[in-house]
Amino acid sequence: MCNRLLLSILALVFLSAPTVQANLLVNGDFDDNTGYMLNSDGWFSAPSITGWTGNETIEIQTQATIGVTPYSGDYYAEINADPGQTGTFSFEQMFATAIGQEYKVEFWYRSRQANDGAFDVSINGGTETVTNDDATQWRMYMFTFVADAENEKL
Repeated sequence: MCNRLLLSILALVFLSAPTVQANLLVNGDFDDNTGYMLNSDGWFSAPSITGWTGNETIEIQTQATIGVTPYSGDYYAEINADPGQTGTFSFEQMFATAIGQEYKVEFWYRSRQANDGAFDVSINGGTETVTNDDATQWRMYMFTFVADAENEKL
């Protein structure tokens, strides 16, 4: 995974079987934050939130945090939760799949600052590098994979 200290992943993650078009992820829009309270700047961080587990911490923000309107819902996730920390930040979720079924991964991303907007999305042994230096608008990204297990990790 790319380590970009000032990079935000502001994403709505959507995962579906192409013929069904149903979201298979729990809390794909990061709006279910039961049990957490926003600080006065409009964000909070935690090692996990409903459906997602982070390797360090997951930072959930609102429009009040840096003036960015979420693509969908009221919240978005920022992957580099603390620019003072070093290392690779990530969050993941396990979900059920049918072996041999093709799935489509769609998500929206916007760079926090107009430089070094990059991160990796990994699933089923494959990795897609996403880049976007545009800090003014959300962009949709999509790729497919074929499940080779009853559960996959995004």
